[in-house]
Parts: sequence; structure tokens; C-alpha cells
Amino acid sequence: MPLAADFPYSIPAVPAKTFGEMWVSLLTISAPSTSSGRLQLETVPYNATTGEIGPAEGMKTIFTDNLFAVLSHPAAIKSRAAYAAILAAIPELREIITLVEAPSA
Repeated sequence: MPLAADFPYSIPAVPAKTFGEMWVSLLTISAPSTSSGRLQLETVPYNATTGEIGPAEGMKTIFTDNLFAVLSHPAAIKSRAAYAAILAAIPELREIITLVEAPSA
């Protein structure tokens, strides 16, 4: 049963937000052999100007079970270079992770 309010309660309007970019929140590469692999990317809305990451409701997933077929496509020039760069960075990443996560003396 509604009652008359002594003082009306107002909720201020929330300004609209624009997220013009997408933030990669998950990157998974699985390559169990030299001919089979998968890639999964999860992205969420992102505003590069404010640095704000948007709500999970805006998540988009990019997925393939045919990673090497995608990488061998003639148009995948940047993708092949990015994949090669990730692989080339692994030894350095392993060393730095070991240094950063080593117990303090």
C-alpha cells in the first residue's frame, strides 16, 4: 500500500558512458601439436581516455579451434607476426617471472 511521502525522494540521472575500445581481459592459446590449436580472447568495453573498463555485460568472445589454419591465411600477416612475437618472448618472460617471484632472502 503506497503512502504519501513527506519529502519526495529523487535519484539523480546517471550520465551516459561511451566505451570506444575493447580491453582484452583474457588471452588463451592452446597448441597441443604443431598442427592443431585454439585461441580464445575475451574482451570487455574500455574507454582509453578515462582508463575505465566497462561492465562484463559488454563482453565479447573471439574463439577458434583452428588456430593454425587462421594463422596460415594469406591475410593474417600481423597475426602471424604477433604469434611469433609471443613465442619469442616466452624465454624472457620465464626468466623475469622467476626473478620477480623468487622468495626474498
